Amino acid sequence: MIYVNGDSYSERTKLGGAWSDYLDQETHNSAIRGSSNDRIIRTTLEDVLTIKPKKVIIGFSFFTRDEVWWDGKLVTLDSLKDNNTAWNEMKDKIVDMNINHQVIHNYTKIYMLAQTLKNLKIDYLFFSAANNEDFRKLDWNYLRSLNIYNEITTDPNIIDLHSFNIPKWGGENGCDLTETGHFANLDGHKKFGQYIKELL
Repeated sequence: MIYVNGDSYSERTKLGGAWSDYLDQETHNSAIRGSSNDRIIRTTLEDVLTIKPKKVIIGFSFFTRDEVWWDGKLVTLDSLKDNNTAWNEMKDKIVDMNINHQVIHNYTKIYMLAQTLKNLKIDYLFFSAANNEDFRKLDWNYLRSLNIYNEITTDPNIIDLHSFNIPKWGGENGCDLTETGHFANLDGHKKFGQYIKELL
């Protein structure tokens, strides 16, 4: 069985399916719209210990979609922008949150997840479903100096986390996309599922 996790780019949609339905194997899809990478990694670790899949495929979300504890539950920081009271209370707390922290945090967690799956002898394929290309304020020299960055960028089971994403792939492969870059119909999901199947 193949285990799939991610955000809205990978979840089973109201269109009647997702790209994971076109892998020609039994799949378990735990992707949920609005997910942070923290949720994706945490639930993947929980699920693989129970489900014990043969393969894990993850379409990671935006690196800037941080998860915070708010009113007794975990929510993404960007979702608090719609709650004016919460947002005003959070402004002072955001000062020490910055893109360098967010990207390094994500690389660290992705590296640890990859190592865990290797130790469990579970094959994996990771990519960025969301667009994580435009990080002008990122200290690329520092990021590239990290061993975890070099391990991830040379791992054949991880597609470049900055130059690849579903909206870009869909545009380059003739898929109809929504304004947010999601597949507009099941044909896009089918094409992407076949692409992933070939990579496996």
